[in-house]
Amino acid sequence: MINIIIDGKELRAKPGLTILQACASIGITIPRFCYHERLSIAGNCRMCLVEIAKSPKPVASCALQIDNGMIIKTNSDLVKKAREGVMELLLANHPLDCPICDQGGECDLQDQTMVYGSDRGRFKEDKRVVEDKNLGPFIKTIMTRCIHCTRCIRFASEIAGVPLLGLTGRGGSMEVGTYVEKTLDSELSGNVIDLCPVGALTSKPFAFTARNWELRSVNSIDVTDPMGSNIRIDHRGGKVFRIIPRLNEEINEEWITDKIRFLYDSFYKQRLNKPLIRNHNGRLTPTNWQNAFEVITTELKGISSLVPFSFKIGPLVEVEQLLVFKDLLTKLGIKVGHNQNFDFRSDYTLGYGIKNLEQNDVVLLVGSASSIPLLNVRLKKSSSSLGRNVFLIGNYRDLTQPFKHLGNGPKSIFKILQGKDPFCRLLVKAKGVAILFGFNGPLKNMSAALKHLTYWIGKDRCSLVVAPIHQTMAKINGSEIGIDETKIRANTVDCGNNRKHIIFNLGNEMGLRSGHTKNSSGHTFNIYLGHHGSGQINSADVVLPGATFIEKNSTYLNIEGRTQETRLVNLPPDLAREDWKILKALSDVITSDYLSTAGDANSKGEIGDRSSSSKSMLASREFAVSPQLLDLGRLPQQDPVLLQKPYRPLKVQLRPFKRVPYLTDPLSQNSKNLCIAASTFKLGGPTS
Repeated sequence: MINIIIDGKELRAKPGLTILQACASIGITIPRFCYHERLSIAGNCRMCLVEIAKSPKPVASCALQIDNGMIIKTNSDLVKKAREGVMELLLANHPLDCPICDQGGECDLQDQTMVYGSDRGRFKEDKRVVEDKNLGPFIKTIMTRCIHCTRCIRFASEIAGVPLLGLTGRGGSMEVGTYVEKTLDSELSGNVIDLCPVGALTSKPFAFTARNWELRSVNSIDVTDPMGSNIRIDHRGGKVFRIIPRLNEEINEEWITDKIRFLYDSFYKQRLNKPLIRNHNGRLTPTNWQNAFEVITTELKGISSLVPFSFKIGPLVEVEQLLVFKDLLTKLGIKVGHNQNFDFRSDYTLGYGIKNLEQNDVVLLVGSASSIPLLNVRLKKSSSSLGRNVFLIGNYRDLTQPFKHLGNGPKSIFKILQGKDPFCRLLVKAKGVAILFGFNGPLKNMSAALKHLTYWIGKDRCSLVVAPIHQTMAKINGSEIGIDETKIRANTVDCGNNRKHIIFNLGNEMGLRSGHTKNSSGHTFNIYLGHHGSGQINSADVVLPGATFIEKNSTYLNIEGRTQETRLVNLPPDLAREDWKILKALSDVITSDYLSTAGDANSKGEIGDRSSSSKSMLASREFAVSPQLLDLGRLPQQDPVLLQKPYRPLKVQLRPFKRVPYLTDPLSQNSKNLCIAASTFKLGGPTS
């Protein structure tokens, strides 16, 4: 520890801190534009000038480290005059178009001008005009407002891993832009909107739609990504206008993906707002809840144990929906137990925090574990700062970070076991190893190879973490509840001259593409429960309109096994209801002797209640299934079995997987913003 004096106050601080960081530790805020806690130091805006004893002129506090006995003044007349001079230079070429700027009201330049600006400027020359750049369908540029803080350049290179932005020219001719007219192709590109301290980079979809002070905010989570990033939903009059990140150091820090940031337009497109049943002409027609339940009850009530029954789980399904659906299956006499592949919680979750991945010397990615953008940000951050070694086994793809490609198949792992790969030398020296594998990897028969590798590393007594990485939180939710869509009744029974098969689909549009339709040789009865209607629901016999994650309070588990909740923003449209309420009402109808006990769904009964309950009726049920579900926001304790036997056999069979950026779930597939981006951007090289 060293002794310094800041504004007359003595302070003991750690060596290596900058003056700006030391001041922040005692609550002194120094204005800045270019400095950001998660980016490298540039020191080019000069707004953070402070006075140091025996220094002939003010110095940039963000770039100078503290020294023993240093005397610092942050509010002297010299400092104030210097900052006013910097502000005058920044405004010399600024267009001063705050009334039409979307950054207005949350602009750093506005805030600091109120403190250090003047009511007039001494520069009478013509202002500089800079041509706007094309950064893609998400980012609107007005480069005349740019103050050259280079935050966007450093983010693209250091965080997103796509060094496509840079500076050209110098002095008054300096401009920020892309190299050779490229767009900013990254699934994290929207974060530069939050980083920009002025209105040079703003959101194209949000442009000229609302003012930030008009919006109300609701805290929620990103359900489209297994990381479970924390977000803030800004809305007005029942309509969502934007989604921005919310700080959470343990999960997403302050970044979110473009997918969740820009999919909000899908909340109001192609929505299912009334129950639909297929009439005698083969067309889906609107109806009420009672008629829809009558049709379903006719098919399900008294279902024989020999009748084939299967179900599909969509990528956005929450815990409550799965819990009530499992109870419904139990009432129908369909036994659904825990997935036999998962003996412990650590078999389907990380078992410890995402942040703790940085403690390992070696990280081995197998298959699609590398296709989560924010997970790659974590790995890139640790590898660049601590010399972390990242390796990939699987189809080659751009991980937006330094890595070494070891191969494409099980032979690569057995080569390591035989000591024929340089990778073995790192494993012998490593104190901590993390193996992250995806369940939908590009490799077949990888389970046996991974089993041998984890056993071999575990015998060497080094710290080993073997963690599965699911592509959706619905998979983790299902594993926690003990319901798995692969557990289906696959036998076929003759029902007269027809073969009958019942399929219940929970928001899985992809599942309806497999061609479950009526044909001459059999009868398939499809039930679809979801919130969006598109060409994929045409094979359904009954469609039940559900709610999106902004229209209900629901529970999700992320890849850590951490329990988080979404919050209600507005009510579902028209006759649409929360999914678990629909399933609960359907369960009551099926198990009753007459339909009238459920009431008319349009006017009364539980499903007719449009308010969002606190789910108190499910709380005890959730606790009985898994106490962790009620422990919101906290990281679960690490599974002791994982520590004792990190090399236990893995029973997961990896399957081929092709990932399409952005369009991975019903919400993103119905977003105009994301559909345009998917057709424009070329992300990540070959898909894995």
